[in-house]
Amino acid sequence: MLQVCLNGSRRREQYPGLPVGPVELTAAARAAVEAGAEDIHLHPKDRKGTDAATRFRSSLFTGRVVRVLAEVTDHGPRTALATAEGLLRDLGDGLAAPVLLHGSDGGAWPVLRMAVGLGPDVRIGLEDVLHTPDGTPAADNATLVRAALALR
Repeated sequence: MLQVCLNGSRRREQYPGLPVGPVELTAAARAAVEAGAEDIHLHPKDRKGTDAATRFRSSLFTGRVVRVLAEVTDHGPRTALATAEGLLRDLGDGLAAPVLLHGSDGGAWPVLRMAVGLGPDVRIGLEDVLHTPDGTPAADNATLVRAALALR
């Protein structure tokens, strides 16, 4: 499974094309699915572009775990792999929900490559990284999805 992360905690100041509003998020989700994404992750935003977690907290789904998000917060391209290995070791085997492993910024592509080799679900999107594996700035989420699929 490949998940696209449409926006995350990033703001327009960081990436002018970041989808924020409902129309933009819908278009970005459609393009990413057409590019090959199988699942969508997004951060609901208020009118100012700030994460609006209250929307999730008031949801009927907050008590259900459908996936364990193993987020590697080590952004170092050389150190994120060791951090990811430790995180997976700490999680252990036999979880009831599937694990989705991902990194961010400098660690995004190394962790994605590792996850592809090990088998956990993966994700990629502007929330995680703003460039393709070769360092080229990503045009959009669909570009990142295509790059991730090329690594499978």
